[in-house]
Amino acid sequence: MVEVETRQERVQLRVGEIAEVGDSIVEARRAEELSTTPAGPVAEHEIGHAFVGEDTGTHAEMTTIVGDGEADGKTILSGYNETAFGAGEATGTGGASYDLSVIALKGGSPMAAVMRAAAVMHGNEDILDSLGSELQDRKTMYGGEIRDVIGRARRNRVEALIIIKNSVGERQYITKLHGGMVDILVPVSLKPPFPGPASLN
Repeated sequence: MVEVETRQERVQLRVGEIAEVGDSIVEARRAEELSTTPAGPVAEHEIGHAFVGEDTGTHAEMTTIVGDGEADGKTILSGYNETAFGAGEATGTGGASYDLSVIALKGGSPMAAVMRAAAVMHGNEDILDSLGSELQDRKTMYGGEIRDVIGRARRNRVEALIIIKNSVGERQYITKLHGGMVDILVPVSLKPPFPGPASLN
């Protein structure tokens, strides 16, 4: 019987990086694969409403970039949310005059709503990008789909998929991100550079 001695080598990777460790190829990917289609301005605008609504306690029931002759897109919330109405303007994509007029008609401050919405979106650009990409692909999204994408995008902040390939096969598992990186131990075979001593009979 031949025994192969192994040791473990520590590897640190960012999501999207690949490393060669001994006879293995190690790759770190996003835990959840989401669409990477660039979002158009209408998708960015509508997703602003949907995300800010969800984040401030008002469910987004539907959002679409299919025009109806009156508007290029539409988002339906479970109730009136002044901050969510200000989100379209906060995205910087334009087309928010109706949203701002509704805030004013209800006695609110349009600019205050825009500033609050911008604060909610700040630091959540990755989620907004994922939502915008998905809406651009699907054209219309409903509440459960919107919340699913938000959850998956948040998971990508804290977890990564690790793939290790070598001559034996492939292994995959999910691990936690720490400071945006994975820190893992990879088994490495120790093959001697020369044959061992021959036994004499």
